[in-house]
Amino acid sequence: MHIHELLMELTIGMLIDPSWIVKFMGFTFTLWIVGVIVGLVHSIYLTFKD
Repeated sequence: MHIHELLMELTIGMLIDPSWIVKFMGFTFTLWIVGVIVGLVHSIYLTFKD
């Protein structure tokens, strides 16, 4: 088993089973949502602080 054969199998495996893309997208989306919520809460807090 050479390195390039292993890489080929990994690439083909990723193309056949794209669930890792879904997991990665879900993770990124969750981080984005958390960032948006934190930003909104922060701006509301600053607005009502004074």
